[in-house]
Amino acid sequence: MLREMGVSGPLEGGNRTCRDQTTPPLVRHCFANRATAGGDERESVSFDRRTKEILFLSRRWSLRDSARAMQTADSVEGAMARHGGRPIACVPVQDDKLRRLEGWRFTSQKVVMYVDAPVAPGEVHGSREWNVYLSGGPLGGRDCEQYRVRLMTPREIIAAMARWFER
Repeated sequence: MLREMGVSGPLEGGNRTCRDQTTPPLVRHCFANRATAGGDERESVSFDRRTKEILFLSRRWSLRDSARAMQTADSVEGAMARHGGRPIACVPVQDDKLRRLEGWRFTSQKVVMYVDAPVAPGEVHGSREWNVYLSGGPLGGRDCEQYRVRLMTPREIIAAMARWFER
């Protein structure tokens, strides 16, 4: 799975930092950040120190423009196909920032890709850049889990409170 996602692995050194987790025990998390010409890149690996089983992988590109984001997403899609990933169906998410949601199944792992647009000018919460997120882990559960959380805008909070008080 490391090779398929282009993650360098769970070894400390260079620009990679690793930390052992106390709960659950025996889990180690390793992180790396890199600056690129079009933005920055972050990757993380979580694995069981005893069995060396990879529990979760993620990779994120923060990019300054939509062309680079879509080019990165197209590149990821091609890499997943070259490594033998079979496309899986992802249920669309109601999210005005989500531009693309795709997933691939491998022998014992799955990979999901999200592409998010930047927040509109004046919005408080969210990223100011285009983001391509790639997450991978063992098979199980739904094919494309929706761990995404979008904070409500002040206008949405007021409308939700008004509906609640009307009951």
